[in-house]
Amino acid sequence: MNSIEKQKGWLIGISIAMIVLAVAGLVFGIILLVAGISTISTTAGIIKLVFGIILTLAGMVLLPLGIRWAWIGLALSATKGSIKQGNIAKEGGTVNMKKCDKCGTELKDGETVCSNCGKKFE
Repeated sequence: MNSIEKQKGWLIGISIAMIVLAVAGLVFGIILLVAGISTISTTAGIIKLVFGIILTLAGMVLLPLGIRWAWIGLALSATKGSIKQGNIAKEGGTVNMKKCDKCGTELKDGETVCSNCGKKFE
């Protein structure tokens, strides 16, 4: 398992928690806004109104951010298999080229002997 796959679960988990908090903030913020508007003449009504505005704004910021992080976390699965652990060439090169098991030198197509260490391949 590569480092991308290890971190993918954390990113999706955090984004789902953020979406849940954002929706809860929006719901409770709207409830407080309605309660604050109906009793705006009292101090408690003004406090409800202010906290309702704060919760609603926080939910409006967190919701798109959580959706974006979830999208990124789910999109990371598209790279599965293209970046494998131990498949990165030593001293440059491309990721998916065949490499010598002994020294890590890239093997050209059809090559049966490593040009660096001389190991034979089938």
